[in-house]
Amino acid sequence: MVVDAAAGGAEGYERVVRRPLAVVGLAGARGIDSEDAAVAMDRLAQAIDACAAAASRKGQPIQGSARVVAQVDGAGAVGQINLRLDPGVRASDAVLCVVAPVKALAFSPSDGGARGFAIDTSWGQPATGDAG
Repeated sequence: MVVDAAAGGAEGYERVVRRPLAVVGLAGARGIDSEDAAVAMDRLAQAIDACAAAASRKGQPIQGSARVVAQVDGAGAVGQINLRLDPGVRASDAVLCVVAPVKALAFSPSDGGARGFAIDTSWGQPATGDAG
């Protein structure tokens, strides 16, 4: 596990969670408890990292970055998602490694009001620098 940056954290994000093959930056959360958001971002970074690692173990390393904006319903389930991929990112990689883990997140139930979050994420091998 790598250091997490809490509220007011790095690069203007509310929270940044880093793993060996994944970075998730919480750009904003509306109507979501800060502890719920922290737990969700940690789970999401872990899932994205595991997905990228699994692809590498199969000899098919992947990399990419995306912005995800998601709505959360009153029961705490992730509903509609808006996904914007950076140029060159394969949609199939993003669906498997980002969209599926986002849809699997669960938040505390709410008695109403609009809830949602926006993240920026990148995964896989770094595009520059020492690939090892």
